[in-house]
Amino acid sequence: MFTSRNLQNTLLNLGLSPDESLFTQLEAAYTEKTRYYHTGRHISQCLRQFQKIQDLAVFPHEIEFSIWFHDVIYDTHRADNEEKSAAIAVDYLKQHQPGSDIVHRIEDMIVATKTHNPSTPDCALLIDVDLSILGTKPETFEYFDSQIRKEYEWVPDADFRQGRIAVLKSFLDRASIFHTEYFCHKYEKQAKQNLLRKINELTTQY
Repeated sequence: MFTSRNLQNTLLNLGLSPDESLFTQLEAAYTEKTRYYHTGRHISQCLRQFQKIQDLAVFPHEIEFSIWFHDVIYDTHRADNEEKSAAIAVDYLKQHQPGSDIVHRIEDMIVATKTHNPSTPDCALLIDVDLSILGTKPETFEYFDSQIRKEYEWVPDADFRQGRIAVLKSFLDRASIFHTEYFCHKYEKQAKQNLLRKINELTTQY
C-alpha cells in the first residue's frame, strides 16, 4: 500500500496531478532511523483499514490524503508533530490550488489525530483507523507497543512507564475508545483487554 502508485492514485482522486517527487519526500520521512512504528508500514496498515470502510466516508479521497501525511513529522522530542504534519499537507495543497474547503478539512483531520476529538464524521473515521492497532490480537499489539518504546528509547524506563500508563489510561477513561460504530463493534472489546493488560504489566514493573 505504501507505494508511489497508490499515492499517485490518491492525488488523482483528489483532482491533483501525479507527483513522483512527493512520494520520494514522504518515503524519506517515513524511513527516518528514529522511527520504528510510525513508518510506511503504519501508513499501509491505515490505508488497508480505510479501504474496508471507505464507503462510510463523506470525502474518502481526503481521508486517504490525510493518512499519507498524518505522521510525516514524527519526533518524540516534540509535542507538535500533528500540527507540523498538517502544515506540510496544507502547504502542498495550497501549492496545487485545490478548493479551500478541502484544505481546511484535511488540516482538521490531521490535527484531530492528536486530540482524538473529531469535529466531523470523517475526522472520526481517520482517528479510528489510526487507533485500530489498539484492538488487534495481543501479539500484534505487543509488537506495536515495543516499537513505540524504541521510538522513545531516550526516555528513562521509569519515566516512560509512567507516561505510557497515563496515555493508555486516557483511552480507557473515555465512554468508548473508538468513535464510529464499525470500529467499536470490531475492536473495542479487544482494545480494552490489550490496554488493561499492558497497564497492569507496566504497573507491576515499578
